[in-house]
Amino acid sequence: MQIRPFQAEDIPPYESWFDDPMLYAQLGPMDRYWLEQVLNDAEKAQYSILRGDLLVAVVGVCLPNPTHPYYFVTDLAVRPEMRGTGVGRKVMALVMNRPELQSSPLWRASVRPDNPAALAFLIKLGWTRLEMGNPFDELLEFEFQRRPAGPNFR
Repeated sequence: MQIRPFQAEDIPPYESWFDDPMLYAQLGPMDRYWLEQVLNDAEKAQYSILRGDLLVAVVGVCLPNPTHPYYFVTDLAVRPEMRGTGVGRKVMALVMNRPELQSSPLWRASVRPDNPAALAFLIKLGWTRLEMGNPFDELLEFEFQRRPAGPNFR
C-alpha cells in the first residue's frame, strides 16, 4: 500500500463510498466545505491510501499545537467492500509511522458510541478509552501512546 496526501483526483472514488449507509451515518455527508478544508488547512493532514491505483482508505489527522500537543485522528474511512480485511490496521500503522508525524508520541481519536466497529477497532489496536467525566459528551475519547524506538527499547 502507498500513502500520499489527499488530492482532488481522489474525490470521485471517495465520494462514491458515501453510498454505503454505515459510512454515510458515521462520516457523511462529504461536501465541498470539507474538501476545501482538507486541501487548504495547514493544521491538518488528510491522506489517501492506495493499493495500486485503487483508493482503499482515507485518513485525516489534526497536527499537534499548543492547545492539543498530540495528533488527533479526525476520520478514518476504509473502502466499504474492504472492511474487516485488515486494511484499517495497516492504514493506521502507515499513517502513525509517517516521518512528518513524529513530533509527538501521543495520539487521540473520538468515536461515536453508536459505532461499535470503530470502538472495537481502536481497542484491538491498543488504544485506551479516556474517562472525560462529562456525561453530555456525544463522543468517546481514546488515546494511544507510541513507545519510543531506540537502543533501550525492549
